[in-house]
Formats: sequence, C-alpha cells, structure tokens
Amino acid sequence: MPGFEDTPDDLLDELKGSHHRGISHKALEHAARRVALVNPDCKDERILEKRKAGIEASGFSETTLFKYLDEGKKVIEMVNQQRELEATPDKSLGLAE
Repeated sequence: MPGFEDTPDDLLDELKGSHHRGISHKALEHAARRVALVNPDCKDERILEKRKAGIEASGFSETTLFKYLDEGKKVIEMVNQQRELEATPDKSLGLAE
C-alpha cells in the first residue's frame, strides 16, 4: 500500500475494516514498535506468539498507549514552554514577575 511501506503486515491486515478509533490504536501500536516500546510483563499469548515469530508487538493495551500519547503531548507542551522562556529577553521576565 503506497504510504504504508514501513507498516508491518499484521497491522495492515488489522486496519482493513477498522473503525476510526481502531485505526488510532493501530497507529499508536505502530509508533510503539518503531521506538521499541515493549511491555516485558505482557502475558497475552497472542502477543507472545507474534514476538516468537519476529514481530515486535508492544504488548501494551489500547488504554495504556493512549495514556502514553497524552503524557507525551504534555511533555512536548512543557518543552515548548521552556523554549519560549529561554528565548524571552531578561527585561521581559522582570516585568512579568
């Protein structure tokens, strides 16, 4: 599929017929795999079988992946705020206090 060359086949197969939230979960799973985010405590046999077959399935639930996404957005916001503060001239900082 054009534009999805780096998406593993098992995720592409699951995408077919998925509803919107399902697609979001597949995107998060794909992102988790790309950064090697792995749940070492996963006991799900389906996930363990994928790992045995060489598929780097994260083993995290949809809820956990969405939680990580939200936390990541907060970190990005904090980093952007810090950059803005660092770019603010000292005179402006004194007036704000």
